[in-house]
Amino acid sequence: MDIITAEAAAAKKAAEGEQGKVQHSKYNESSKGKRAVEKLTKAVESQNGAPNDSSQPQVARVGKSALRGDGKHQPVREVKFVPVGPCSECPEPPSTAHIHPAFLNLTVRCELGMIDEVDSLCLNFLGAFKEYLADWVSQRQKENRDPSSLSHDLDVAIRPQIAYLTQESRWPLPYALGNIVRQLKKEIMKMGTPDRSGNLLGAESVKKWLDDCEEEYFGSAYRAISDYLLGKMKTSPNVITYDWCPVVNRVLLDAVEKDYEAIFTVVDPEMEGKGLRHIQSFIERKVRCRYTDLNSVGAVMKNGSMVLLGCAAVLSNGCVVAPKGSMLVALTAKAYNVPVLILSQTFKFVDKVQGGGRVALLNRESMELVPSDLITAIVTDIRVLPPSSAPAVLKAKALDLE
Repeated sequence: MDIITAEAAAAKKAAEGEQGKVQHSKYNESSKGKRAVEKLTKAVESQNGAPNDSSQPQVARVGKSALRGDGKHQPVREVKFVPVGPCSECPEPPSTAHIHPAFLNLTVRCELGMIDEVDSLCLNFLGAFKEYLADWVSQRQKENRDPSSLSHDLDVAIRPQIAYLTQESRWPLPYALGNIVRQLKKEIMKMGTPDRSGNLLGAESVKKWLDDCEEEYFGSAYRAISDYLLGKMKTSPNVITYDWCPVVNRVLLDAVEKDYEAIFTVVDPEMEGKGLRHIQSFIERKVRCRYTDLNSVGAVMKNGSMVLLGCAAVLSNGCVVAPKGSMLVALTAKAYNVPVLILSQTFKFVDKVQGGGRVALLNRESMELVPSDLITAIVTDIRVLPPSSAPAVLKAKALDLE
């Protein structure tokens, strides 16, 4: 009995010894695995830089879950950057094969800044449409098309031309140019109908209307506005203007020809801006003038006697759409009790109301609203009107179009 007990005790000790060896070997294997992982992590961090450097790509560290029972570990996962595809995969710009060269040239000149104000844009649009109309009529005559569908075909043909100017309605047309386009479409719809003498209206009637627009909007209108203002400028020794406007420049040069002894002050949004065109025209005629930027408008307004501003449109509520900075000039003039006169042709009056800023023109220039209570009067080719008379001008225009 004692012998059996001794043998059992010896067997138990032997089993406990083998179990301890197994646990010790497992502990050594796990500690070796941990040390291997730590060495691998330090090596990766030394190659990629400091771990806190945000400019370097972060490498995923290997945790305990990556270890296996045999002491092996998975390789470190690398960061892969997806390369950008070739340019051939980028979307191609819309085709311009169906766009007339006159409109292509007009758009390029606007993008390059060669056309940067509304009056010049409208004039160039009328000229471009004349070229397009002449080529379209000659092509139609070669194809012997049916003359009864003249107005419909021309209306359909000009749609892609207008859409190209606005990049498929991405950018809105200026209010003034929108008025001209609407009137142009009305004239196109009259083609093929008899006139007062019984003759059918054709493409010549549209061309005559384009010529009349150039003379009425940019010839006689300039002269009428200048005549209305010259009488008021006799008692204005210091005239202030802002930015560049061809109507304002025409009035000031007419005052020089009348030998008015006035000092012209040009305020620009920033130095060497578009207002330098005024200065160059004054220097050629040896006229006394001053030039400053918008930061000094308060200093020049102290001695001012009249402020002349151009505009892009006059809304039905009497507010004026003008280049950025015009409202600051008008506010300063009101603080010093200096009258503010807006110079505008009647085709710039629009039956719309705007509540905020607007991206206008093809060069994406931002405009701003000048409230009607900051405006003393609006000088048009009809007469000098208060801002509250804008609806009356719109009604008179509607009657003329009828």
